[in-house]
Amino acid sequence: MSNTFPDLDSLSRLSLLVFRAQRALNLEGDQITATWGLTSAKWKVLGAVDLASKPLSAAAIGRAMGLTRQAALKQTDQLLAMGLLSQQVNPNDTRAPVYSLSPTGQRAYDGISAAWRARSAILASVIAPSALEVTSQVLSTLLAQMESGTPQPV
Repeated sequence: MSNTFPDLDSLSRLSLLVFRAQRALNLEGDQITATWGLTSAKWKVLGAVDLASKPLSAAAIGRAMGLTRQAALKQTDQLLAMGLLSQQVNPNDTRAPVYSLSPTGQRAYDGISAAWRARSAILASVIAPSALEVTSQVLSTLLAQMESGTPQPV
């Protein structure tokens, strides 16, 4: 990795690799979700809703998956039209409905998740589990620092 962008500092190299990895993950996701007639963007929305303990608004879905509220709303509208989401009245804000998976959406998400687990097992098979854990910790720390706006010592 250190030779990928030799003129950059470590964090800049990591940032560029994360951008490239994000694109590669989206392409992998698009291939996996195509079987269900979906895209990575729709999978992210289904995932946010599935992983939540309660129905979510479009804004909450966006925050959970790093999407703008508008992008999340576009995807929720399309998933709703496809019958993969159910919409309910938000008791906290009647102008912003909340969404949950429909039974069809749950089946699609479960199928996509199973396909992803199979693919991720192949991808992870050449990486030590401890390296994946350290990478997750580093990215979590960076994300927390950037979201807080203030670098915190580790």
